Order: sequence, then structure tokens, then C-alpha cells
Amino acid sequence: MEQALESEKISSLASKPPIYTGDINGKAVTCAAVWSRGLVKMLPAVTSGILGNQSSILEVTNMRDIRRLDLEAHVCKEPVVAQYFTVLQDARKRTKDCIRGLSEAALSWRPSAGQSNIADLLYHIALVEADWLYDDVLGIEYPDPIKAWFPEPMRDAHGILIHRDAETLEKHLVRLDSIRAELLKVFADMDLREFRRVRSLPKYDVTPEWVLHHLAQHEAEHRGQIRVLRKQAEAVKRS
Repeated sequence: MEQALESEKISSLASKPPIYTGDINGKAVTCAAVWSRGLVKMLPAVTSGILGNQSSILEVTNMRDIRRLDLEAHVCKEPVVAQYFTVLQDARKRTKDCIRGLSEAALSWRPSAGQSNIADLLYHIALVEADWLYDDVLGIEYPDPIKAWFPEPMRDAHGILIHRDAETLEKHLVRLDSIRAELLKVFADMDLREFRRVRSLPKYDVTPEWVLHHLAQHEAEHRGQIRVLRKQAEAVKRS
């Protein structure tokens, strides 16, 4: 049963983490309240629609865990960069969870001959990350060890994502991890001025900060495709 509580029972949202102390359904409760996906979540309470406004109302639900970003997981020159790292790594964990236990058959399955499969999308995610890091942020050629991970361009002559049927899931995972390690190393040492310095490129201007935002969003979008492809591939196998 849901019950509304006044948000004055939450300590300052700026504390680490905010603490909720109060009575829920007749039981005394003390628990952490944390930001997640634009909401403040608590155990066992979760606020709905609260965006930093302490006059908002809490809706109590049962939750078995506290979902929060671990802002101390990465050591960076600037705290804001560490926050972006946490978001990026959470996105990557979700991608890996999505393909855990994936069969090689499902990895290479295509809805039709010209469409992308999961292998193509994993290659694409890694290559896009490398492109943004080396071409846009650093403005340099790929180092040889990075070039070795990408023997093919991103797309074929028809603009279709390159097909990577011959590679194992393990190789895709190692490639993703290798590129991510290089990106984290570069960004961890940036000061705030460099992190927000505009790079002027032929087609657009961009900051390293926007690049990290985009990479998390880009991967999430393709993860949705991967989920659908896996479901389709495994359904075909069962039929």
C-alpha cells in the first residue's frame, strides 16, 4: 500500500547520501536516499517526481535495493569527470549484462542479409568510442595497438555497418574493455578547463564533456537494438 509523506523528513539532498528517517506503515525506518535516473530512491521508499524541490511529495513503495552511482569508484583530477565515468561504466555494465551467456549463433544472427547483427553493433560501439577519443578529443591518429582492433571501417560502401561475423563474443568484450581503458586514462588526467575546451572540427565543434555524454547515450540506444536482436535470435532457435 502506497503512502504519501512530506519530503521534510529527508535530510539535505546534497548530503552523501541523504538520509530518510521516519515512519512507514507504522514501522520506524532509517535509510539512504539516493539519486538514480532523475529520481531520489530510498530503501524501502522511493520519491516520485522530485527534482531537487524539497516541497515535493514522497510515494512509498517496496524496494529491495538501493540504486545509486558510486562516485568514489574512479580517481580523477576533476570530480565532475569521475561522475561521467560512473555513468559510462554503468552503461557498459548494462550492455555486458545484456549479452551475458549469449551464444555464438545469436551473436551472428541477422534478421535479413543486409541488416546488422549483435556482433556488428558491438564492433560499432567500440569503434565509435575510439573515433571520439582519438579523432575528436585528442586530434591524433590511432596508436598502432588501437588500429589493430579495427581492421575494417565503420561502414561499407553502401553505408551499412560493417559485418563482423567471424569474431567471438570474447574478442568483442576484450576490444570494448581495451578502448574503454584508454579513454578512462586520457580523461582522468584532464582538468576542468581542458574537459570543457571546445574542439573546432570541420563539421562541428565539440567538448570532451559532451563526448562522454554522447557515448553513454549512444551505447544505450544500441543496447536496445541488441536486446531486441537477442530476443529474436533465441526465438528463432526455439522454433
